[in-house]
Amino acid sequence: MFKPISKIMFYFIAGVCLLLGWLGQVPVEEPFIFLAQSCTIFYFIYFFFGIFIINKIEQLLIIIKS
Repeated sequence: MFKPISKIMFYFIAGVCLLLGWLGQVPVEEPFIFLAQSCTIFYFIYFFFGIFIINKIEQLLIIIKS
């Protein structure tokens, strides 16, 4: 309904998961290593901190809107 940030982040994390799945199949070479490390860092930051931060921001937006 209202949570636009959560919707965007859901599709972004789904894309990261698909990208990590593909990166697991490619040869271990330099551009793929950096991309996989970056995606992995974002993946864990999202699930450890991002969900809580996004939830607080959206709660503030709901309070401001009403």
